[in-house]
Amino acid sequence: MGNKKIGMKSLQRGLMVLSSAAVIAASAVIAIPAQSAFAATADEALLAENQASESTVHANAAGSDFVKLFMQRQLQSMLANGIAESDNEMADVHEMLRSGQPLTEATGLSAETLRTAMLEHIRSVLDFNVANEAINRAQAEQALQGATDFVDEAISGSWSAVASAFALQDAGEETISVRIANIVQDAARWAGMSTYDLRLALRDGQSLTEAAIPQAEEENTAEEDDLNETPALYETMTLPQYLADLMRRDLDAVVASDRLTEARAESLLQEGVDAISQALTTPGYDRETTEWMERFGEDLVNDRIASISVDAAILSGETFEDAMTWLERGESLASVAGMSEGDLEEALIAKAEQSIDAAWKDGALTVELADRLKQAAAERLQSAVKSRPAAEEAEIAEEGDAAIAQASIRGIVEQSALFAEEETTADELRDALKSGETIAEAIGLDSSSADELISSLQWSADRYIDLQVTAGKLDAAAAEATKALAREGIAHAVNAPGYIPEVNAEAYAQERLDQALADTAALASNEDMSEDELLRSLAQGESLASAVGLDAEDLLFRLASAFNRELVAFVDNGSMTEGESDAALTLYMNGIRDRLTE
Repeated sequence: MGNKKIGMKSLQRGLMVLSSAAVIAASAVIAIPAQSAFAATADEALLAENQASESTVHANAAGSDFVKLFMQRQLQSMLANGIAESDNEMADVHEMLRSGQPLTEATGLSAETLRTAMLEHIRSVLDFNVANEAINRAQAEQALQGATDFVDEAISGSWSAVASAFALQDAGEETISVRIANIVQDAARWAGMSTYDLRLALRDGQSLTEAAIPQAEEENTAEEDDLNETPALYETMTLPQYLADLMRRDLDAVVASDRLTEARAESLLQEGVDAISQALTTPGYDRETTEWMERFGEDLVNDRIASISVDAAILSGETFEDAMTWLERGESLASVAGMSEGDLEEALIAKAEQSIDAAWKDGALTVELADRLKQAAAERLQSAVKSRPAAEEAEIAEEGDAAIAQASIRGIVEQSALFAEEETTADELRDALKSGETIAEAIGLDSSSADELISSLQWSADRYIDLQVTAGKLDAAAAEATKALAREGIAHAVNAPGYIPEVNAEAYAQERLDQALADTAALASNEDMSEDELLRSLAQGESLASAVGLDAEDLLFRLASAFNRELVAFVDNGSMTEGESDAALTLYMNGIRDRLTE
C-alpha cells in the first residue's frame, strides 16, 4: 500500500454524496450469471431452510411487495429457460400459452423437466444478487419460495393468468387512464386541427363532439400520385371509433407482454369506451386537475416570485448591475423600477399571467387551475411589492433541520477513506470502526490532519445544505443552524470509537421519495430529460412511467431496486436494523406507487 494522502482541495473535489442517478443506473438491471453458482448442497440447504420455516416465509412473502415485484421481473427469463429445453419455437410456445394451453403441452416437456430448468435459473439469479448486495438473504428465501409455488401452479395451469397475478400495478387501468388523459390531443389529431384551437372551443363551452370539427386539407396544386395519398383519419372512421381503436391497440400491447389477460382487457376496453362517450358529450370538457398539475403550477408561480427583483431591474431602464446594486442597498422594488407600486404590480401580474396562459395552452393546466394560479400569483406579487426592502428585514433565525444535517454527513465513512494516510477502502475503514477504533485512528491521522479532515467534511456538508436551500427543501433562515448540527455530527464521527453512521429509516425513505422525480428523469430514454421537463410532461397528462419510456412496473422495479440496495448496505453497516429497513422499503414503494397513479 503506497502513501496516498489527499490534500484538502483534492479531497473537496472528491467529497460528495453519490447522486441517486448513479445509484439507480447501477441498480437498474438485475444481472444474471452464466450458470448457477449454487452447489447442490447449497440448494438443498436453502430449500430445507424454506421448508422448515414455510409458514413464516409465506407470511413474510405475502407482505413483501418488493419480493413480489422482483419475482415478476424474472418470469420471462424463467420461462425462456424452460422453453430452451423444448424443440418448439419460442414464438409458437408463447402463442399457445396466450391461447390458454398449459406449459407442458406448449413445450412438449414433462413437468419435472420444466420445474428443474426454471428453478435452477431463479436460484442462480438469487444467489448472484445476494452476493452483490442487491437483495438480502431473507428476501432471497421469500423469492425462492414464491418461485417454487409459482412454477408448480404455472406448469399445469394458465401461464398468463398466474403471471398476471404477480402484477402490483394494474397495467390495463394505467393504459385507460393515459388514453383518457390525452383525449383532447387525440381528438385534435383525428380532426386535423390544432390542440390549442380545440381547447379554446372547449373553454367556450362546446363539447368535444361539437368542437372537433374535421378540417378540410388545403388543396395541393402539385401533381401527386392518387395511389400514394393517405386519407385523413376522419375519412376512415368516426371520432368515437378512432379513440376506441387507440385504446384497443394499447391494451393489446399490454396483453402481448403477459401483463394483462385478454378477458381483463375486454372488460377494461368497455369501461374505456364508456369514459370516452361521457367525455365526448360533456360541455366545456376539461381534464381533472391532478397533483402533478398543482405542483407544476406552484413551480410556475414560485419562479415568478423568485424573479421579482430581476423583473424590477429590467423595468428600471438602468443597467442590470446598477439596478441590482440599488436593490441590495435597500431601495424598494417600485423605486428601483421607476414606477408606482400599482403600475409595478400590474406589470408583474401581467407577466405571471402570460406564463400561466402559456402553460394552459400547452395542456399542462386546466382552466380551473389556471384561474386559481393567477389569483395566487396576483396576491403574492402584490404582497412582495408592498413589503419592506430586504435591507430593512430583520433576519429571524430558525431551528436547524436534523434530517438534512444527518443526510449531509451520511457518506462520512466513504469520504474519510479518501483522506487515509495509506490506501484504504471504505469497507476496510468500517471493519476498523467495528473493532473500536476512531476514524482518525483508523486512517492514521494526527491531530492536525484530523482537523483538516473535519474542515473538509464540513465543507462538503455545507455544500450539501446550500443545495437543499437552492432546491427549496430548506428555508434559508435555517441553513446556518442546520450546518451547526452537521458540524457537531462530524466532530463526533471523527473522534468517536466504533462510529456507526446514523440513518433515520423513515426520514431517509421520505428524502428519497422527495427526489423521486429527479431519479425518474435520470432513467428516461431521453438521457437529456430534466426534472422540470418531466414535470411538464406529467402535468400535460403523461403518466410517470410513460413519460420516461418505461412501463409502470419496470419503473417501480428500477427505483425500488436502487433503494433496496442502499438499505441492504445500511443494515450491513449497522446504520439500520432489518425491521427498520423493511419499514423504509414499504414506505418508499407505497409512495412511488402513489406517484405512478397520480
